[in-house]
Amino acid sequence: MTPPILGPIIENPLHGERIRFLKTAPETDGALVQYESWLAPGGSVGAPHTHPIQESRFTVVSGTASFSIHGARFELGPGQHLAVPPRTAHCLWNGGDVEAHLVVEFRPGLLKQEFSETTFGLARDGRHHLRGLGNMLQWAVIAAAYRRETRTLGQPLWLRLGLPALAPIGWLFGYRAHYLRYCTRPAG
Repeated sequence: MTPPILGPIIENPLHGERIRFLKTAPETDGALVQYESWLAPGGSVGAPHTHPIQESRFTVVSGTASFSIHGARFELGPGQHLAVPPRTAHCLWNGGDVEAHLVVEFRPGLLKQEFSETTFGLARDGRHHLRGLGNMLQWAVIAAAYRRETRTLGQPLWLRLGLPALAPIGWLFGYRAHYLRYCTRPAG
C-alpha cells in the first residue's frame, strides 16, 4: 500500500481550485512539476492560455474535467489522460456537478510552482484582478517574470504590450514575482 502524500494544500478561491504539489522542479532537477488539483463544480484554471515551452499533462482521478483546445471542447472522465503540447491554446474547467480531482504535470518544471503559489496567494489576498494601479503593477511584474510559464490569450493588444512594459516600474515600487508568505523558495 502506498502511503498518502502529505503536504500543504493551497487554494484559489476565485477559480475554485485547490492544489497540492507532489513533485517540484528542485526535486526533479527541473524536469517536472506535478501536483494534485481539486476543481469545484463551475471552477476553472482561469482564462484560455498557452505554455510557451512546457507540455502539460492531465490525468482525471475522479469527476469530470472539461477542456477546450484550440476551441474544440470535450470532457475527460476517471482514468483518462490528456497531453497538451507547448504553444497550444487551451483551457480547463469543471462543467460537472461534483468536484473534479486531477493529477497535473508540467514538463519542464520551470517556475510553475512559484507561479501557482504566488497567483493563488494574491487571489486569497484579493489582489488577483487588474484593477487599480497597485494590482496592475503587481501583474506586470508577474507577467514579465513568468513569461516562460504561461501567456493569457484574448487580452487586448494594449494590455499584452503595456503590461510587460510596466514591470520595471512595478519592481521599483517593491512588487515582486514571488513572496515568502506564498512561496517555498526565498523571495528575491
